[in-house]
Amino acid sequence: MNTRLASAFAVFTLAGLASCGAAAETTWLGSDCEPRMTPLQERLYQKRQEGGEALRRFILVRQGIVQADFGETVEWAAAVDEARSRCVRRLSQAQSREISPPPQMQVSAP
Repeated sequence: MNTRLASAFAVFTLAGLASCGAAAETTWLGSDCEPRMTPLQERLYQKRQEGGEALRRFILVRQGIVQADFGETVEWAAAVDEARSRCVRRLSQAQSREISPPPQMQVSAP
């Protein structure tokens, strides 16, 4: 894998998931297409992967602390999944064609 490909990152902005309410956080997808998340983002994403009810309980119990909205969290997790899919496709295309993707891509969450 060439160095340009290894240094490629995807980024998208998340609204409403910061510990201070409506502040935005950023999640990075590394060159391996794995998300680089804060501990809170990791827990929210993990609970979403476990299912809607697990995520709903997690948010309900900690709502005063994490100040996350269920709908926004589901949209954010779907955006993470979509960005990962695009990253994997680009990575496989770049490897098969030996073409480097752009060094950085920004994707806005819905």
